[in-house]
Amino acid sequence: MRSGKSLAVGLLKWLCWLALPAFSNFTLAAGDFGVSPLRIVLSQVAKSTVVQLTNNGNEDVLIQTQAVNWGQADGVDQYQPTEEILVSPPIFTIPAKGKQNVRVGLLRKPDATRELTYRLFLEEVPQARGEADGVGFALRIGLPVFVAPVAKKAAPVIEWHADPGEPGKIRLTAKNAGTAHWRGQAIKLVLAKGITLLEKQLDGYLLAGQARSWELEHVQPWSGEALQVVLDTGELITIPSKSPSQ
Repeated sequence: MRSGKSLAVGLLKWLCWLALPAFSNFTLAAGDFGVSPLRIVLSQVAKSTVVQLTNNGNEDVLIQTQAVNWGQADGVDQYQPTEEILVSPPIFTIPAKGKQNVRVGLLRKPDATRELTYRLFLEEVPQARGEADGVGFALRIGLPVFVAPVAKKAAPVIEWHADPGEPGKIRLTAKNAGTAHWRGQAIKLVLAKGITLLEKQLDGYLLAGQARSWELEHVQPWSGEALQVVLDTGELITIPSKSPSQ
């Protein structure tokens, strides 16, 4: 059995890796495990795919899966049980130094115009251990599952707003008016004459139809002047100035 210490270290590494961009062909390799891909994309044409888990450790590991519907409210992820995603096998043991393929399939028709979003949770089932092993920590990872719409290509459309926050801070809000998720990225807020107000890495996903706000510290004075949002893709978006009454 793995000790509580090794499980805790493995869990910490998993959480750190989850902060990285989840490209569809990326492989997670943390502690004794590998998972590929980290992002699942399904469609009317490709209704199923395979996720591969690798156990590089010296002990067998029991894993259970759960697929849930993934929504958001005020920028906070919300999960509900779903029968629209099939996972096979739903529970399995990965032998030491072994691999396991898990098939993930869509059981419903994709939406006509909007991306559907789910999460696939992979969770280690804790094994009984003696008192000498200490407290154990089970690994848990949630893979995003995106389903492309039937009629047209879905895309995010982000509307940016800026308001004064607490002293020394700006309240930046992003609203996704598009039909697909937006992945957080590095941004820069720039004042007139190219003066940088702040730079920040925005993490996480913003699903279609949702909004999220951040309270960000700025390094230059700001009293409502027009701003430019500079994304790490090179895109520039202008936020109009705020009048005193706004």
